[in-house]
Amino acid sequence: MSKFLLAIIFACALLITGEAFSLLALGLGAPPLSIAHETIEYMMAPGQDARRFGNRVLVNEFGMRSQSIATNLQPKELRVLAFGDSVLNGGSQTDHEALATTRAAKRLAAQRQAPVTIANISAGSWGPGNHLGYISTYGLFKADMALFVLSSHDASDEPAFGPLDPLTHPTAAPASALLEGLERYAPRYLPNWRIFSRAAPNESEQNPEEFRSEKSLTAIMQRLAADGIPACILLHPALAETIDRNGPGFDRLLKFAAKHNIPALDLLPYYRTISPDVALLYRDGIHINAKGQEGLMLALVGIIDRKACKIPI
Repeated sequence: MSKFLLAIIFACALLITGEAFSLLALGLGAPPLSIAHETIEYMMAPGQDARRFGNRVLVNEFGMRSQSIATNLQPKELRVLAFGDSVLNGGSQTDHEALATTRAAKRLAAQRQAPVTIANISAGSWGPGNHLGYISTYGLFKADMALFVLSSHDASDEPAFGPLDPLTHPTAAPASALLEGLERYAPRYLPNWRIFSRAAPNESEQNPEEFRSEKSLTAIMQRLAADGIPACILLHPALAETIDRNGPGFDRLLKFAAKHNIPALDLLPYYRTISPDVALLYRDGIHINAKGQEGLMLALVGIIDRKACKIPI
């Protein structure tokens, strides 16, 4: 057998092994999908139940990262809408059962001995404009209250309605699991590997000196006030902001909340109840891990249980 033939056989075996490992061990090849939307900009594709890195990513019929939600309320049901971005969503690195919304709903249901629904309405890189688009499209689901998990960058974030980047918001399954691993994750974890790297085309330009999302936030609060639904803002700090929070984003969100009579809850004290070293709760500069989700869960339970939200004015 020639060396050339042996090389071909070895390469094929390597590709097959890599594909099998990527598919079976990592769950690559069938990523949670997104869809473009004319009002929302984009959202998680409704009706998904995927496995990724050993984690379950469940998306219901309304594109929420939650169990199915009924149109009509159950007897004595408490229904809460939680809006956010990738922090609340958790991404593929967070199992459905580890999400703050899942855990909070179960804890509150046990306390109340009655059904509790906390709808996780979120997607990666969403901001108030996306939340407004979602409410305009789907309504408020007869909710008892609405919570908004916001970070300082959300003050300057508005939808761009550009094409979705397949590396961050895939709309179709990749040709192979191995190819997806090389294309999406090799550039991220191997910085010098630039073969498949390309820039995201849909990032909206953000100027931290501008309160670009004020109009969307105001429209959201007006809609909630019209329906008599109390609201709260939960402020999630980036990792750097757990040490020094001097940016204009938090200040603008706090002033907006005060102007509209909405409670604004700082999540940092809740994170510190889980670990004094809050860096242990982050998996990067902005996203929290499963322990961080536990801190967020405590905040959700506390504010819902105390009925601390208020109808906006």
